[in-house]
Amino acid sequence: MDTNKISRIRSYNELEDVKPLKLNHVLWNSIKSVDTTLKLAFDDNYLYLEMRAHEQEPLTRYYKDQDPVYKDSAMEFFLSFDQKSYFNFEFNRTGALLAQYGTTEERIKISSTNLKRIRRSIVLDKTFWSVRLDIPWLVLANHETIDITKPLWFNAYKISETEENLHFQSLFMIESEKPNFHRPDCFESRMLDR
Repeated sequence: MDTNKISRIRSYNELEDVKPLKLNHVLWNSIKSVDTTLKLAFDDNYLYLEMRAHEQEPLTRYYKDQDPVYKDSAMEFFLSFDQKSYFNFEFNRTGALLAQYGTTEERIKISSTNLKRIRRSIVLDKTFWSVRLDIPWLVLANHETIDITKPLWFNAYKISETEENLHFQSLFMIESEKPNFHRPDCFESRMLDR
């Protein structure tokens, strides 16, 4: 499998066969790291992503969509088609989803109608938790022109800001003195394997 391309899958279950990418960059003043992975694939209708964190009893205080889940122990996926505007999908172990679109300076929340179109699968285990999001291309196209012949720019993150569990991790390196995941200049690109 070419890790420089995002895999096309033919059926919903094929995401299981996609090789996971590890979030190995431990950043800023983290006191620990959490084994965290991302799987990414697509078909004609959806962008599929699954993130898994090997973490016991992650902090969970928020349960509703558009709550500030980044204040919990959370995983995040940011996606851009032009390296300027981007989507951010942030979620905790309940699957509560904070989803926005815009720029570093100004973002709007994705509508509740569009959030309902995103399928979610949650696995809670004693040693890990995972969230899978099946994001319809149409939800993304409501905000931006989608051209699947061009590369996708993205980064993925694991975060907990509590003092006893402080960690900031990313898939791709972020050059910043202070914690800041809203950095499309630190996204990397992958082509869709058409």
